Amino acid sequence: IGPSTAFADLSTKVGTAWAVFGRPWLDRASTLPGAHAELVGQRMFFVAAVISLILDRRDEAADLIGRAMEQQPLAADRIVDWSHQNGLL
Repeated sequence: IGPSTAFADLSTKVGTAWAVFGRPWLDRASTLPGAHAELVGQRMFFVAAVISLILDRRDEAADLIGRAMEQQPLAADRIVDWSHQNGLL
């Protein structure tokens, strides 16, 4: 944005981006199951495992913990600690 910015065009682009990307994402991710699906889709397995546990899907949470440890080996100790604290491992 600068002195020569055409604000009418910019506002149209922002509105279009909101309608095409922002609002649909918010609609999908505004519930725990929707947020969970988004996180799995983005391969954020540890956070998805936390939501699985909240949703009382323990088997799914344990599976996602395994995937998180494979994906983030440097964080495996912390993931294992959290998993033990929550009865998943």
